[in-house]
Amino acid sequence: MKIKALACSVLMSLLSGAVVSAQESASRSSTRIQDALEQKKFQETGEITDPQLKAQAGSLSRYSLTASLNYEGPPLGDLSAEDQPNPDGAVGGTETSLSGSLGARYRLSPVSSVTLTAGLKALHPLHGGMKRMDLSNPTLSYDLAHRVGDFQLRQVAGVSSTTTPALKKVGQVAGLFYSFSTIRELGSSRTSAGLTGVVIVPVYEREYQPTDRRATRYYLAFGPNLTYNFSDRFTLTTNLRLPYWNLRSQENPWAWQNRTISQRVGLGFGFGRNAYVSPSLSFYPGRLAMDTTTINVSTVFSGL
Repeated sequence: MKIKALACSVLMSLLSGAVVSAQESASRSSTRIQDALEQKKFQETGEITDPQLKAQAGSLSRYSLTASLNYEGPPLGDLSAEDQPNPDGAVGGTETSLSGSLGARYRLSPVSSVTLTAGLKALHPLHGGMKRMDLSNPTLSYDLAHRVGDFQLRQVAGVSSTTTPALKKVGQVAGLFYSFSTIRELGSSRTSAGLTGVVIVPVYEREYQPTDRRATRYYLAFGPNLTYNFSDRFTLTTNLRLPYWNLRSQENPWAWQNRTISQRVGLGFGFGRNAYVSPSLSFYPGRLAMDTTTINVSTVFSGL
């Protein structure tokens, strides 16, 4: 009996030690996991305060998701129109549409990240039946949002795979792009001013054909922007776009042609790094008319 009691006592002691050891190991693992999760989020630097730039830069988590929902609507003068004005005869992208995208972002630092996005685009969504659903061009991009002196600056460079049918028809298979947006507060007023710009270089799989019409070799646009801040979250913004392009039909690859100048006026509603919503009107200042003024809504969301 004494031997059995001793054996039971030893067994209970071993079991108790094993349980305690397991609990301590689980506690250490839980602490390591918690520490790892806490390390996933970078600290806010405070360099970017503009609500649009902040939302576009996105979450400070190491891994996060980004999404967008955009509507490109008809002219005010003809709400039943299926297409937006196209005064320059550009190839592709003139249909009224409702598009959405979803992306995965990997943050490299508090001010830089890499994002892979893809989405869908519904053509003529509000005209008695959707024409078709296209895959939005999948895109891989590098994003840098920081402050240079008194200027808040966001730069994006990337590459996209072309899926738009009108662009594929003229032989485009991909595109390289670079864009920037700057903003600077004007003294103690509620007004900010800056400059935006974009460069796009399409990649083609074949030589130019006459049926490609105005297929673009290069595209460049830039212009000033002006913002009035009603509050930290609510803004009124206008920007002017001065576009230029070089067509593949031109023999000289450096002969730039002017495109029609456009302007946008819109409201902005920002929610920190989580969301930004902006309804706007786009028009051509040199051809100001109801039939050339379109309704648009752009949004960006970020989570995790």
